[in-house]
Amino acid sequence: MKKSKSFKRRKQKKRVKKYSPNLVKLETKKEKMTSSKVWSILLLVCLVFLFFLPREIAYPESRNDIVMSFFIVVVIPFLVYKIVIPFDEEGIVTTFICLVSTIIFGFAIAQFHDYQKEKELRMHGVKTKCFVIDRKMTYKGGSYDIKCKYLVNGKEIKTYFHNEGKNEYKVGNTLELVYNKEFPKMYRINIE
Repeated sequence: MKKSKSFKRRKQKKRVKKYSPNLVKLETKKEKMTSSKVWSILLLVCLVFLFFLPREIAYPESRNDIVMSFFIVVVIPFLVYKIVIPFDEEGIVTTFICLVSTIIFGFAIAQFHDYQKEKELRMHGVKTKCFVIDRKMTYKGGSYDIKCKYLVNGKEIKTYFHNEGKNEYKVGNTLELVYNKEFPKMYRINIE
């Protein structure tokens, strides 16, 4: 007597159901570990990108830190979550680790970029004068942010808004500025 195809399929499904719980647990544990390794590599690549961010992204025409903010606030916590969650089934520790990683990596990246900027300005810095072209009250009130412009090889470059602190600079005032001769968008305004 010949058995039908549907009968064979049902029998195979029963066999899989009978032995699958242990296999599934073992496979999911291996998959989680493999997945965790993949997420770890992605996190490492992301951190290398953020620490060694190309100048064109780090110093755009207008101060728009969306790229770095997105990576620090969204991508890094997501990758850390994907790495840690296989080891924390309740998710409480994972949530805490994600929040702490955002703070630690954000601070470390900011410090590293400030250090690199100061190092490059010491090595390749050129002093010049800049002129205050705009002034606006900060959201806290009481102090003002100023925006300046300076000339490099006949090309006008505008700064971002910087807090002046003392409310003494008006539109048209001049300040000292140091810019990187190799990459003029990198600068430091010397506000006394």
